[in-house]
Amino acid sequence: PEGDTLYGSPLPQCSHTMAFTTKYRLIKTKARLHGSWINGSFGGINEVGLSASLLYFPGYAEYRDPTGVTEKECGHAMSQLQVVEYILAKYSSVKELKEDIDADVFPVVWGTVTLGRIQPLHYGIIDKSGDAVVLEYIKGRGRHLFNNTIGVMTNSPAFDWHMQNLKNYPHLAKHDHVPFEYEYRGEKQHLFPFGSGTGLLGLPGDYSSPNRFVRAVALLKFMRKARNTEEAVTQTLHLLNAADIVRGVSNFNVRYPGKDDRMDHSQHTYWSVIKDLSRGCFYYRGYVDVSWKRLCFDELPPYTAFAPVEGEFMGSFTSAKEVLQPLNEETSFVKTDKDEL
Repeated sequence: PEGDTLYGSPLPQCSHTMAFTTKYRLIKTKARLHGSWINGSFGGINEVGLSASLLYFPGYAEYRDPTGVTEKECGHAMSQLQVVEYILAKYSSVKELKEDIDADVFPVVWGTVTLGRIQPLHYGIIDKSGDAVVLEYIKGRGRHLFNNTIGVMTNSPAFDWHMQNLKNYPHLAKHDHVPFEYEYRGEKQHLFPFGSGTGLLGLPGDYSSPNRFVRAVALLKFMRKARNTEEAVTQTLHLLNAADIVRGVSNFNVRYPGKDDRMDHSQHTYWSVIKDLSRGCFYYRGYVDVSWKRLCFDELPPYTAFAPVEGEFMGSFTSAKEVLQPLNEETSFVKTDKDEL
């Protein structure tokens, strides 16, 4: 709720920790680790239409060493896990965030250890006007705030590298290529494509973050533009389907200290979210229970509450028994836009 006080994680050299009050109501994702809630958030929205999310940023993230936070800075320093929560609690727009960063009054960000290491993260922020930025703490380069003019964000490398990499794909198009024509012994020959989709020949299909970035940009650019909020949510749902990673098809190879065997850890889509900033609604689904749920600010209780993201497999489905009807000439059907048929 609005008015809650949130506290930073403690540092041994600090006699006090950072504390801040939420100016707005929040809907956010959190996780429990070893029976306790992690002090921070993975992403969410606030009631005035600001969205913030964190994504994994391996090999590139670098934060302030926690031992280097001075006593003077203790009340204005937070871990990398708290950045999203702080932004959602304090800002109503990307413009406000930019002003604080330009004025160098944004808190110091230090790296806290979770699951045996400092988790490398970067942050995407967008408001309901469409103004968007990517906030990164880059090894050897410091803090950078990039204007996100393309509307896409994935993982490593840094955001400016991804934007440069798009220059390798100017040939991608939504329309099919024309038939290839040539002449043989005075006669014109035509080679027709096997089917539709040739405009996207060369579109990367693997799950590496650079190629997921290119694929998301192409799909976002070429999809039919939504005419209203309902269509926008539907279009986003289908875009997320194209980015969904099935468990087991993309694994990290990790060696644990003291163990000779290589351990495989699956990189897959734990959950998906859609944020409707114009209406203040947050849609989500898990990996096992793939049915979409929705929370909107106008239906939230006045106290802090939670809802699990994941559910049971059978929770994904609704029986169609109740809508069965005799098939005859008078049978009614749900009509759709003729452009969709």
